[in-house]
Amino acid sequence: MKLTSNTAPVQVSGGGLETSFSIAMNAKAFRVLSDSLYQNKIGSIVREISCNALDGHIMAGKADVPFSIHLPDEMEPWFAVQDFGTGLTPDAIINVFTKYFESTKDDSNATVGAFGLGAKSPFSYTDQFTVTSVTDGVKRMYSAYITESGVPSIVEMDSSPTDECNGVEIKLSAKRDDYRKFSNEVSAQLRFFKVKPVIQNRRNFEFASLSNDIIVLTENISIANSGSGLYVIQGNVGYLLDTSQVTEKLDAPDKSLIDALYGSQVCLYFDIGEIGVTASREGLEYNALTIASIKKKLALVRPELTAYITDKMKELKTDYERALFLNSAQSVNRMARAAGIVFDRLVAGHNNTFHFDFSKALVDDTKLDQWNRPTRFGTVARWSSYKKTRDFGVGAVITPKPHEPTWIVLRDINNRANIRAKQFMAEKNATLLEISLDDPTKYTDAFIATLTDMLGGFTNIKRLSEVEIPKMVAGTRDRNSYSRPTFYSWNDGCTNSHVNVRSWEREFDELKEYDDDVAYVVIEDMAIVKNADAKNIARFELLSKLEPNTLPLIAIRTIDLKKIEGLDNFKPFGEYMETAIKLFDTPKLRIDFRNSTIHGIFESVADDLIDNKDFMKELEKHASDSKLYKMLSFGTRLGTKLSGKDLDDLGELIGLSEQDIRNKYTKRITDCYESMFKKYPFLITFTHWYTKDKVSPEHAAKYIAAMQ
Repeated sequence: MKLTSNTAPVQVSGGGLETSFSIAMNAKAFRVLSDSLYQNKIGSIVREISCNALDGHIMAGKADVPFSIHLPDEMEPWFAVQDFGTGLTPDAIINVFTKYFESTKDDSNATVGAFGLGAKSPFSYTDQFTVTSVTDGVKRMYSAYITESGVPSIVEMDSSPTDECNGVEIKLSAKRDDYRKFSNEVSAQLRFFKVKPVIQNRRNFEFASLSNDIIVLTENISIANSGSGLYVIQGNVGYLLDTSQVTEKLDAPDKSLIDALYGSQVCLYFDIGEIGVTASREGLEYNALTIASIKKKLALVRPELTAYITDKMKELKTDYERALFLNSAQSVNRMARAAGIVFDRLVAGHNNTFHFDFSKALVDDTKLDQWNRPTRFGTVARWSSYKKTRDFGVGAVITPKPHEPTWIVLRDINNRANIRAKQFMAEKNATLLEISLDDPTKYTDAFIATLTDMLGGFTNIKRLSEVEIPKMVAGTRDRNSYSRPTFYSWNDGCTNSHVNVRSWEREFDELKEYDDDVAYVVIEDMAIVKNADAKNIARFELLSKLEPNTLPLIAIRTIDLKKIEGLDNFKPFGEYMETAIKLFDTPKLRIDFRNSTIHGIFESVADDLIDNKDFMKELEKHASDSKLYKMLSFGTRLGTKLSGKDLDDLGELIGLSEQDIRNKYTKRITDCYESMFKKYPFLITFTHWYTKDKVSPEHAAKYIAAMQ
């Protein structure tokens, strides 16, 4: 990349000895240039070495060939970037690679490099790394390291003939805690590379997501339908634009355009050399060159956005459809605002949406004899009648939504009009607006045609008389095909069972033929009559999980209570619950409570190992006598695992506190678990997502068995 230099002639009058400034070659200088230069050291290493690899391919005419990246893990703890470009000759190693601020790329905008610092970026992380270069059939390996004096040095370690193609590999050891960081930085730093590198030593690797649902794509800009962030892309490197550094230096139209674009995922594309970057290349340099290039780019982008929106709008027939299109995606909405497009009946709202204004046509037009204010329907339809008033427009501005169309319904019938509207709204998943006339007979086809014309071609208009009433409401149900349930049965799949019994099972048996003991609640209008019974349902649910001998629970209508008069096997639920706890094995409940709490502790402490079913199976086969297996298997054999709410309810019933149990057992389990890791440090591989699949459960179990 060509670097710009701002110099001006200076005249000096008089004066004495002239001396040029210089840079001392000492440890302090190299520390500043290699270490302190970068804030995100790992990210900078990934970016700088990868850019050098890409430059090598460009210089070798292989821009479409991917280079290779090796990611570190427990088994192969190194990070490496290998390219297949021109390679580095011994002369290039001595006179370019090892010299700070020396570069062969600062006279060309075909490549990214220019500062002569990126190749030395590994020194910001480590004191030693290797450089392997292949040129003209010779493979040379170098070791770059920091000497005791703090000055970087490089030495050739090996040289041998090879049939490998030219190229360079940079390789450095990674710290265990940084394995994921290297992977994340490769994903983030290289996501804008047009040709992605081949990733080694990581299955299912993915680069940081970029929205692929692109709305607009030109050589100057891309706008996605999802995501966020305004990026400046120079070459293959992307930078998030800091708008606070830019907007104050732009004129009002450009500032408005930046503000409108900022909420979507937007990429502005620049050629190499058009945008200034810092020496570390971690961010943009907001200098005169950068600002001028952004202004120039915005001047090119604005007509492209305007053309896109206007062309799309011309394809649509009505203002409603145009508003629907503008609200179809945030990116489309912002593009329209950025382009400054204005339409007659479309109103830009405060919540980044466009409204369709019915009021202008309905208020100003005199074609309608008389009408009432349109009313929006919510989840429950409410019909209102308002006379024509000056504030009419407030209710007539609607916001078209892609998944919730708007319909105008004409109240030409009063026979169950509300029910018809609800039915129609449910079928269409729509927002309804009502127009009412004093004379329902005036809702003719000609009236609808006039209304459609007044509203700019809006055709979603329906007479309520044309909406079919649901059969259940219309009274057309065949009573001979319907049987009324005798009672309702509770089961553990019922929802909101303490509120109503609508989710309970419908039963049609004769109650007098029910011989087994059963508890019952009384209901009216599908709701439990007694509040105490409703509150006890939650306790009953809990006890039914723990005690298999819990009585069945049914719900009986008040009018059906006479059917069970004199039958001793029907127990009122309230009375049953008063004695239920006493009938249960209280020591067993206490043990279940304790075991469930301990199970929760085990799961929170050792979930990575317990959840690995294959590992537990192999551990049982090869090391069933080990303390580790006994501890883990004990944790999985503790019986029913209750939810936190269940534990609270059970603790209240039997007078125990979950916190007391946790205080008693948590440290004991944690200490035992940590001692297992001290004895078997190898197990750490099962707790990290990027290493847990690297070792087979069988080998791990045999390893533990051998350690006994």
